[in-house]
Amino acid sequence: MAYGYGRVATLFVGAAAVALLADTARAQSAAPRPPVLDRAATIEELVVTARKVTENLQDVPISMTAISAEKLDFGRISTQETLNNISPNVQVWKPVNTSNNYSVYIRGVGRNSNFFNAESPVAIYVDDVVFPYQVGPVVDVGGLERVEVLRGPQGTLYGRNATVGAVKYVTQKPSLTDELTSYGFTAGKFGRAEGQVSESIPVVSGVWAAKADFAVRNYDGYVHDLTTGGQVNGTHTMNGRFSTFWKPAPDLNIYASVDGTHAKDPIGINVPVVVVGTNVQPFFGSWYTTASSNALPHVNNLDTLGGTVQAVLDYHGVTLKSVTAYRTFLQDFVQNPQGRTDIPSTGLESKTHDGTFTQEFQATGGLMDSRLTYVAGVFLLDGVTQNRTSQPPLANRPVFTTRQAVKSYAGYIDGTVKILPQWSVSAGVRQTRDEKTAHQTETSTTVNYDAGSKKHSWQSTTYRFSTDYKITSDILAYASYGTGFKGGQLNTVQPTSLAAADVFIPPETVTNTEAGLKTEWLEHRLRVNVDYFWTNYKNMTQAILVPGGVTQLAVADAKIDGLELEFTARPLPDWSISGIVGTMNSRYVNAQPGNPVFGLADPTLQHAPKLSYHLWTDYTFDSLPIPGSLTVGADYAWTDKTYESINHSAVTTQSPYELLGFKVIYVPAEHHQIILQGTNVTNTVWFLLGSSNNARFIEPPSEFSITYKYTR
Repeated sequence: MAYGYGRVATLFVGAAAVALLADTARAQSAAPRPPVLDRAATIEELVVTARKVTENLQDVPISMTAISAEKLDFGRISTQETLNNISPNVQVWKPVNTSNNYSVYIRGVGRNSNFFNAESPVAIYVDDVVFPYQVGPVVDVGGLERVEVLRGPQGTLYGRNATVGAVKYVTQKPSLTDELTSYGFTAGKFGRAEGQVSESIPVVSGVWAAKADFAVRNYDGYVHDLTTGGQVNGTHTMNGRFSTFWKPAPDLNIYASVDGTHAKDPIGINVPVVVVGTNVQPFFGSWYTTASSNALPHVNNLDTLGGTVQAVLDYHGVTLKSVTAYRTFLQDFVQNPQGRTDIPSTGLESKTHDGTFTQEFQATGGLMDSRLTYVAGVFLLDGVTQNRTSQPPLANRPVFTTRQAVKSYAGYIDGTVKILPQWSVSAGVRQTRDEKTAHQTETSTTVNYDAGSKKHSWQSTTYRFSTDYKITSDILAYASYGTGFKGGQLNTVQPTSLAAADVFIPPETVTNTEAGLKTEWLEHRLRVNVDYFWTNYKNMTQAILVPGGVTQLAVADAKIDGLELEFTARPLPDWSISGIVGTMNSRYVNAQPGNPVFGLADPTLQHAPKLSYHLWTDYTFDSLPIPGSLTVGADYAWTDKTYESINHSAVTTQSPYELLGFKVIYVPAEHHQIILQGTNVTNTVWFLLGSSNNARFIEPPSEFSITYKYTR
C-alpha cells in the first residue's frame, strides 16, 4: 500500500483501541449514555461571516448554506467533494486526471478545464484567503469549524472571480484557554485509509496558543485496469497545517498559519464506452478500463505551500483587519484522455509552477448608534504562473510554454441602513482592475514561434442592492440585485500558431436578481429557507474536449432562473430531518456559428439539471442495553437528466439517477465515536464528466467505510 499506510493504519487502530478501552472504563460511571450530538429540542443556530461581520445565518439576507463541521461529513476528512449536493444547485467533483483540481458549479456555471490558468467563477476561500486557480485548494487537513456556500454574485465583498458564488472554509483556530485533541482513522473499500490528528495547546493561557493539524489519505481507486490488474483513479495525499493565535492586547488578535500538501495520485483514466445511436454502453464494463495505448509514464503530483498572517484590531468602535497571504504550488502531471487500447490517443505532459501574493485591508463598524453598519476595504493580488506542456506521442513532438503574470487591484464598500427596526436597506460597490501579461511559445519539428510578451487589462464596477424586512422575529423577507465580473483569460495553453498565441477571451459579467424568505416555525423546530433567482450571464466560458485530446474554449451568453429550498426539522429531540431542493431553467443564448452550442436542439447548460434534491434523516437511541448512544441515519439524492459537456452528445448526457447512503454512529463513551458509512449503496452508474472521445469519468460504485474518532 502506498506510503506504507498499512503499517500506519495497524498502529493507528491499535493505539485507538487501547485509548478507547481505557477511556470507556473511566467514563462509564460518570456518563454511561453520552449523546452523539448536542441534541436540543430546537434546531442549532449557526453563526456565519458571509458579509464579513458576525451574524446569525437566519439574519443574513442572501441565499446561502452553512454547514457545521460536525454535520458536514461524520468522521470523514473534509474535502471539496463533500460539498456535492450539500447546497441547492451546487455540483462539485474532482477530475481524475489531476491532483487537487476541483470543479465547482453553482447554478449551472463553473469551469470544467483542468489547465493551470483555469479561474473558476466560484471563488474559493480558506480563512479569508482566496485561491486564485482551481489547482491546489488545501482543505483536506480537517480541523474545519464550518463551511459557507454563498450562491449568486459576491463581487462587492469577495475578491476576484465570484461571479456566481463563493465557498468559504473556516478552520478551527487555536484555543487560548483549553487544550484540544482530536484524531481519527477511516478504513474502507478500495484500499481507503485516512488518518487525521489535531492538537491545540494554550502555550500562555489567555495570550498565546498553537495548533497543529495533519492528515493522510490513501485510496487505491475504484476503476479496474484490465491491463495491469490493479486499480486506478485513486489518491494519495499528505496535508499539514501549523497555526498560532496571539492576543498581545485586549483589542488586538494576531493569527498566523502555514500549510502544505503533497499529493501523488496514481494514473487517472476514464472508462471507454461504445455508442450506437443514442445507446451508450461501457466498452469493458461499468468500472473497467485499460491503460492508454501511448507510452507516457503516469505522473500526477502536486505540492503546495502557503502561509497567512492576519491581524484584527478594535479601535474606537471600528474593527480593522489585515489579511496577508502567499501561496505557491508545483504541479506535474501526465494526462491520458483515452482509456482504450484500440483507439490512438494524444496525451499531455504538463509542469506548472505558481506563486501568488494577496493582501486585503478591511474596516468594519457602525454609525448612528449602529443603525448604519459598513464594510470597506482594498484588495491586491500579484502572481506569476509558468507552464510547460508537451505532446510527445505526436510525430512533430510539440512543446508549449506559457508565462503569465497577473495583477489585480480592487476597492470596495458595502453598507446596511436600518430604516426601521424591522426594515433594512443595503448597498455595495466594488471597483476592480485586472492586468495579465502573457508570453507563449511553441517548439516542434514543424512549428516554431515566440509570441513575445503581451499585456491585457480589464476593469469593471460591480454593485449590489438589497432590502430585507423582518415580518416577525422568525420570518425574514429579502430581495436583491447584484452584478459580477471576472477578467479575461488565455484562450488556450496550446496555441498551434503565432496568431493564436497570447489571445485572451473576453471578461465574464453577470447580473442577478433574487428574492427569498428565511423562516422558522414551531418554536424553532422547523426551519424553511427559500429563494428564487434570475441570472443573465455574458461571455460564459466553458472548455470542450474534442477528438485528439485537445481542449478548446467556447464562449456564449446564458440565462438561468430557478428555485432553491432548504429545510431542517426536529420533530423530536432525537430525530432530525433535513433536505435541499434546486430547480434550474437554463439556456445558452447569442451563440455564434461555429460555437459548439450554436443550434443545439436543447440549449440547456451543462451541469444544470432541471430538478435535483437531497434528503437526510437520522435518529438517536439513548436507551441501549450497553453504554452509549447509537445514531442511525440515511440520505437519498435524486438528479434530473444532466448534460455533462457543452456538446450534448449521447456520451455526455447523464440520465436521471438516484443515490442512497447511510450512516451508523456509535458513541460508547464521552469523546469517542465509531462510524459506519455507506455511499451509493445501490451501485448506481453515474458520471459528472464525459468527452467526445467516447469515454466517461464514472463516479464511484457502492463504498463502505468505518471510522474511529476521538475528540477532547
